[in-house]
Amino acid sequence: MSRLVTLLMSLLVFWCPFALGGNRPLPWAINAMLAGVMALLCGLTLLSEPVSQHRSGRWHLILLPLLLWGLALSWAALQLLPLGELTHPNWAIGASALGQDLTDAVTASLDATIASLMRMLTYVCVFVVAFTLARDPDRAGLLLRVFVIAASVYALYGLLRFASAADKIIWFDQLAPKVLSSVFINRNSAATYFGMASCVSFVLLLRRTRHVINEAEQEGSVARGASSLMSSVAGRLGLEFAGFVLLLTATVLTQSRAGVAATCFAIASGLLFQAIRSRRHGRGGAATALVIMIGVAGLLVVLQISGTRVVERLIGTDIVDEQRLAVFGDTIAAISDHALTGSGLGTFEDVFPLYRGEAAANDVIWDKAHNDYLEILLGLGIPGGLAIIAGVLILVIRFVSGSFQRRRNSHLPMAGALAGTLAGLHALVDFSLQIQAVALSLAMILGVSVAQSSSDRSR
Repeated sequence: MSRLVTLLMSLLVFWCPFALGGNRPLPWAINAMLAGVMALLCGLTLLSEPVSQHRSGRWHLILLPLLLWGLALSWAALQLLPLGELTHPNWAIGASALGQDLTDAVTASLDATIASLMRMLTYVCVFVVAFTLARDPDRAGLLLRVFVIAASVYALYGLLRFASAADKIIWFDQLAPKVLSSVFINRNSAATYFGMASCVSFVLLLRRTRHVINEAEQEGSVARGASSLMSSVAGRLGLEFAGFVLLLTATVLTQSRAGVAATCFAIASGLLFQAIRSRRHGRGGAATALVIMIGVAGLLVVLQISGTRVVERLIGTDIVDEQRLAVFGDTIAAISDHALTGSGLGTFEDVFPLYRGEAAANDVIWDKAHNDYLEILLGLGIPGGLAIIAGVLILVIRFVSGSFQRRRNSHLPMAGALAGTLAGLHALVDFSLQIQAVALSLAMILGVSVAQSSSDRSR
């Protein structure tokens, strides 16, 4: 049964970006059904396991995040009901304008909240399924590698489309790209996706480098060690490095300032983690030095080849940034009016026009706040929004702790730490986590990483 679920998860990882990043109703429905089937199969598998295996199954690692998310999403479901004085005033305004009775609810839009709740439950299912599968470290590594391979395929397609100035995304009409967006419409979403893949590829490269150094040191002589090292560089290690450069190049070519900056910060954090970890355990100095050299070399190569425009955008100003700041202020005003109950999960587009100030361009439709934290606080209210955010933050803390505690497979929790850091930083200025391919991929990475984030000293 686990093999079947692993296959389905791999198919989901490959499929979810295909149709414009999965950001359409039909992919939402397909992904929800697939996630539900996987969750059901995982449940049947768990029922067949002995009780003793459940007790040692590391479920304590995700109980608190699941509890927080469960409470928040339960409130999102209650927002669909008419709860007396908690009913959103938009319904009364609409009924007065139309001269007819409308359905009352806490949320400002039933359709938006139902769709958003379905997507959030899909992410939770994928997270739990990935956690269940990744209790086996070999399967955990396999899922991360499948994600890197899938992202590499989409990166190659993006490079081909960018180089040929194709006017279609797959078969969907789209203007010839001036930046790399691959199958995504928005370059910022592409940057988050390929940035996460770069981070995962980096930790896999880090692991391979450590193994190569250890094997070279065990050869018994400098000459044989050097020969072993060169063979690895020309073989699998070189292939891992090429994949890392490919994904990082795709990230940089999106020319997303926040996406590229967050990716570089996450990878630099990974280099710092590795250096501190090696010093703490008192070994791996040569591997650490080589990893740092490889990481820095990769960054320099990519930035030299394709980073000129990104650097220009980083030091330049953009009128859109000023408008976003105005939108942030208007959204905060909306949050203050919906502090406890929220306006309804996913209802930013329905509520924001009531709070839109003159600073936000009147010729722009702001259907997103370009800050996922503000949107979740507006939709669920401050208590519900903080519950969602706190659940993810708890996981990231576990990843960082696990990266330092584990002696074997420390790259697995580090993948979650780096990907979560990148996505969390980019969410401050964009809405990439509302694109399903990005959110599903992140949910899978988080599930895999938390399953391997506990110390292995006792095993």
